[in-house]
Amino acid sequence: MMDGMRRMMRAQALPEPGVFDGEGDFGEFKRAFLLKYNNVTEGPEEMVAILEDKFLKGPAKTLFKTLPNRHNRSIKSLFEEFERKLRKRQGDSRTKALNEYENLRKSPNQKMWEYLIDVEKWSRKAYPGVDEGNLSQMRTTKLMMAVKDNENLHNLLIMKRLDYSIEDQYENLKDIVLQQEQEKRQSLKKGHSFLMNEGKMRKDTSWKRSDYHLNQFKEEQKDEMGFKRVENQSQPD
Repeated sequence: MMDGMRRMMRAQALPEPGVFDGEGDFGEFKRAFLLKYNNVTEGPEEMVAILEDKFLKGPAKTLFKTLPNRHNRSIKSLFEEFERKLRKRQGDSRTKALNEYENLRKSPNQKMWEYLIDVEKWSRKAYPGVDEGNLSQMRTTKLMMAVKDNENLHNLLIMKRLDYSIEDQYENLKDIVLQQEQEKRQSLKKGHSFLMNEGKMRKDTSWKRSDYHLNQFKEEQKDEMGFKRVENQSQPD
């Protein structure tokens, strides 16, 4: 009984393992989970229930539930089979991510911020273990390719690239590109607004000119009719 209480106290002192969704290092998750629960549960069924209820989610939970006879097998056996299936699935997913990343190109009408979201998403999936410096370099290459048709911007990025460390290049160059895109969008919006206002002013001026000519014509008619009345009155019977 005392041993059981000591095991329980040791388990309570350990941190909870993080939730595992199929991404990242399963070995680290497995180690943390077993340290916490291996000696304080009453059997595999309870461990499986805790695992599925609290610590697996998304694709990882779905995959784990495909394991046959999972409530009556040892956790060691379950983890071994789960890890084999997970490695295969992660390998397939990474192959897809690599293809997606290599084929990424900015389409002519695509907004830069939308394109860069894809760059960051697929680079993270294709190269999960790559350090920040190499990841920044790969993303910077994609960014430079996307602006190569804009000679001024491309040359600006080449110069600015030298101002930053490898780890910081991508984020800083991204800020420059997105700022330029925003300024261009605002400039186009102002130009459109100017043209609309100019057209409205022309229309208003045209109406005013028309009103002026119409009023002038009416005044001339009045004068002419008045002149005729006077002329008729002045003629002898």
